[in-house]
Amino acid sequence: MGNLHNEDLIGLVLPNNQNDEYLVTLRYEDSGHIKDDEELDGGELLDSIKEGEQAYNDELKQRGFPPIHIGGWDETPRYDQQKHQLIWALIVEGTDGTAINYNTRILGRTGFVSVNLITDKQHLAQYKPAGATILSRTSFDTGQRYADFDSSKDKVAEYGLTGLVLGGAGLGLAKVAKIGLLAKFGKGLIALLIAGKKAIVAGVIALGALLKKVFAKKSDAPA
Repeated sequence: MGNLHNEDLIGLVLPNNQNDEYLVTLRYEDSGHIKDDEELDGGELLDSIKEGEQAYNDELKQRGFPPIHIGGWDETPRYDQQKHQLIWALIVEGTDGTAINYNTRILGRTGFVSVNLITDKQHLAQYKPAGATILSRTSFDTGQRYADFDSSKDKVAEYGLTGLVLGGAGLGLAKVAKIGLLAKFGKGLIALLIAGKKAIVAGVIALGALLKKVFAKKSDAPA
């Protein structure tokens, strides 16, 4: 489906109803403890993502996939301090239509889980409850929750909430240092974004035709 790496993929959730056109991806990243004490700047983040669009499309082209274009935020990145959940929705446009990647990161003691709802833009409101149900049933066991962090022995990630959004988009990585984010967020973040395939979760790009292929195969399968 155009994803550039999938090492941390736990699984996919597909709807029982063959007429529903969405999927949910689940991933886990053993990143270290993510500090959640920074403010998110949606405008700055979007600029960074768009700066890297061409480089990402060059990689897609080499792998035989059509180019994409970032249309902006459908939901600006926000962090729920009580639930330790980071949420944002990115509009992704392509030759086959417009898709929404509705992204959620659930922070734990030494890593995070990604629960991402992917569907066409016009279906987001319809399928959001399905994503919310899966999100509500995804949690860390006692001892591995965010509040269980032990500063005396647990590893701390070299990036924070901003790094999660940038890495989740899968875009803007090579251009981050050129637009002033290096000074703001530090060399550790830049090194992870550019060089570390396992350090950051890459984004899922799923456009209309690709989704339709998935569901067409499902409907053709034996009962």
